[in-house]
Amino acid sequence: MKTPRVQQTVEQYDASAPRYETRWARYLEGTLTRALAVIDGPPSMVLLDVSCGTGRLLQALAQRFSHARLIGIDASPGMLRQVTAKHLPPNVQIAQGDAQALPLSSATCDWVVSTSALHHFHQPGKVLEECQRTLRPSGRLLILDWCREAWYCRLIDWWLRLVDRAHVRMYTRRELHTLLSQSGFVPQRSERFRVSWVFGLKLWDMMLVTASPHPPSHRGAVIVSV
Repeated sequence: MKTPRVQQTVEQYDASAPRYETRWARYLEGTLTRALAVIDGPPSMVLLDVSCGTGRLLQALAQRFSHARLIGIDASPGMLRQVTAKHLPPNVQIAQGDAQALPLSSATCDWVVSTSALHHFHQPGKVLEECQRTLRPSGRLLILDWCREAWYCRLIDWWLRLVDRAHVRMYTRRELHTLLSQSGFVPQRSERFRVSWVFGLKLWDMMLVTASPHPPSHRGAVIVSV
């Protein structure tokens, strides 16, 4: 059963779904391009997009990995209707679901990806544990989200907590690494970058972190900061 705040978040995204991609076109281009540059794997890999939104990432992945199984999960029916309207190929599957209780069997996925959703999760540790459960031992997790390291992003985070009930909190990379470690992951790659928000200016701080559900057997963890 959804809590009132979670239900409000779902309703907010249901309402914004029809115009979401138009309103956030620059932001989506800047963030999803980063995720696409990192994701790779065998032609038959299985990838889960947690909180897949309107399916822009799934659409791009389907063009690159025509034989992969691509799964999108989102709590918002309105967002999922936008995915359906894209008429994606049969290797793309979508379902309404809760990120804290993913409707997949354990050790199913080669990749689990979540973009621009972490700041909405009320129990991020539980979400990450579910991601860890669904990953194969050789799989990878990719988290891309807003970053609270710049002073003005700390201010924005404080303001959003006051005015936006859908917003829970932003994290720094160090805080995200701690969450990942507590959930059974080893961070592998960590980047900080900026994307366009308004007037074409790249002012919005972002982070991209990948992690493995277990230490790689052939080398230690590598942290790459940009």
